[in-house]
Amino acid sequence: MSFRINEAAMGQLLNSTVGPVGQYIGRKADEVVSAAAQNASGEVIGIETGRLLAGLRVQLEGTEDGVQARVFTDAVAYDSRGGVRPYLGSPFSYPAWHDQNGRPWLTQALSEVFPG
Repeated sequence: MSFRINEAAMGQLLNSTVGPVGQYIGRKADEVVSAAAQNASGEVIGIETGRLLAGLRVQLEGTEDGVQARVFTDAVAYDSRGGVRPYLGSPFSYPAWHDQNGRPWLTQALSEVFPG
């Protein structure tokens, strides 16, 4: 018996953001954002939480290696005069993995959505 692989169908299945795998990855990324927002809310994060939460983003991309999702915040911190707060000569952006007290918010969200 022989068979043929339909490359276009496999690409749509595995590498497209609108295929079933891409839709699944997108849903999981949205779950990570929701969990990260909960973890970074209120006194838990201890830094300008509103900016952090407003800056949470999901970027979904179909590549030759499959669908990839990136969860991040594009928020930066501002000083008391409204200028971007520098850190080591660059604008301070929020740590992607923990707050100023060492508590994880994004890595915790990843472990909640993808346990084990």
